[in-house]
Amino acid sequence: QGVHLVLGFVSPDLSLDAIASTIKQELPPSAKLVMMTTSGELCRVSSDKTLYRPAPENRGKILLQAFGNRIIENSAIMSLPIPNEDLRSGNVTMTVNERMEAIKASVMKFKPPFRISANHTFALVYVDGVSNCETFVLHALYESGLFPCPFIGGSAGGLMDFAHTYIYDNKNTLENHAVITLVRLKN
Repeated sequence: QGVHLVLGFVSPDLSLDAIASTIKQELPPSAKLVMMTTSGELCRVSSDKTLYRPAPENRGKILLQAFGNRIIENSAIMSLPIPNEDLRSGNVTMTVNERMEAIKASVMKFKPPFRISANHTFALVYVDGVSNCETFVLHALYESGLFPCPFIGGSAGGLMDFAHTYIYDNKNTLENHAVITLVRLKN
């Protein structure tokens, strides 16, 4: 039945743009691709009995997870800009409430293309890992009241200099954003 959604985790020493472009060429046009840079990957248990793979720089790793049309009925991707310039500069000017309300205003512009219910829908939430805004994003999603479903996800990772992380939202490689993928499962 084909691929509906591919999630990708890419070590930060590779070009997320180049990897996304290559993978998109191999996917059917209807398939969606969400990728992010990562500080490490989980792997099967080896002789060292760890699930977390060491993450040296220049490791050049890509981990892909594909989900088919047999299990996914529909999906939608929302990219939220994160107002965090002040946090990144170290000169905080926005209050907690102002930051959360700014993110919530972006959330409210999104119109889900299908009915959302905890019975059949979940949200994959990935946030720029150096934005310092994970809590603000989740609070805004919850407060919007638009997404009565479980949230699953985390933060994009990067090099140990903590300067940049990137997320690809099926169209663009983004920084200072959160990417939310709503997934409606088949009954």
